[in-house]
Amino acid sequence: MSEAFDVGDCARVSTTFTAAAGGLEDPTDIFASFRPPDGSVVSVAGGAIIRDSQGLFHTDIAVDQEGVYWVRFWGTGVVVAAEEISFTVRAKRV
Repeated sequence: MSEAFDVGDCARVSTTFTAAAGGLEDPTDIFASFRPPDGSVVSVAGGAIIRDSQGLFHTDIAVDQEGVYWVRFWGTGVVVAAEEISFTVRAKRV
């Protein structure tokens, strides 16, 4: 993810799950966590992972630290897959 955010923004992070045959597919269970620049790991509650359509999901993260955030989505069951995404939050200038 190449988009940069500012401290105080809400970063929308999306992921896609595909079946072995290549079509979009929902995992039986989906999980997410993120690591802000301070190194802590934050689990995303299941209700905060939004299903946009078959195989497409997102979560919104309120960013309050400058630096690089890492987000990990993973699915189990019907689709077993994981993806890690990073984005940058710019420092406040005022």
